[in-house]
Amino acid sequence: DLVRSRGLGDVYKDSLKMEEAKQLLSSSDQLVYEIAEELGFKDSKYFISRFTEETGMSPAEYRRKKGN
Repeated sequence: DLVRSRGLGDVYKDSLKMEEAKQLLSSSDQLVYEIAEELGFKDSKYFISRFTEETGMSPAEYRRKKGN
């Protein structure tokens, strides 16, 4: 499971980053790759994958439904 393979601290940090990503997606015009970089993800594709796994929708879908 994810907690065992990555460690509880990493899972918690990723969860916090996803919450911040949600705020940025709904309240800013930053591009997805810019948000990924700001949150410390070196690879925007990995960020998109993690975000989709966490929320059930891509960052672009989330932005359309929740924000700008």
